[in-house]
Amino acid sequence: MPMKTNRSLLLITFASIALFGALHQIGSAFFFYWSLGWFDGLMHFLGGLSMGLLFLWIRYASSLFAKVVPSNKGIMLGVLGFVLVVSVGWEIFEYVFDIADPIGGNYVLDTTYDLIFDFCGAVVAGLIGRTKRLYD
Repeated sequence: MPMKTNRSLLLITFASIALFGALHQIGSAFFFYWSLGWFDGLMHFLGGLSMGLLFLWIRYASSLFAKVVPSNKGIMLGVLGFVLVVSVGWEIFEYVFDIADPIGGNYVLDTTYDLIFDFCGAVVAGLIGRTKRLYD
């Protein structure tokens, strides 16, 4: 069954990435990452959501891959797998380049919270993917 590019999914993806980018700039300028304990969690949630939506659009709605009708299980596993790879990659990047500065100095706890929030964002992206019409 042929699929069409879903503009609403692209719009939601773009809006999510734009919101993430704007909040990151504001958070960096006003030191929210270090002064507001909840801000880093919010950003990881939005990062997981944005990456999950981007995966959905690239894999199922763009013309970059063969068109398939995704199953609900396939959507969730694909989104969760993609976000997991990106999230773990980001945490390794932070550690290697010593840019992680967790509040309280507990890197393992901070990384665990970051991955949980990334996962929660990915779950929401997967649920959106399951409810959006990605195919005719």
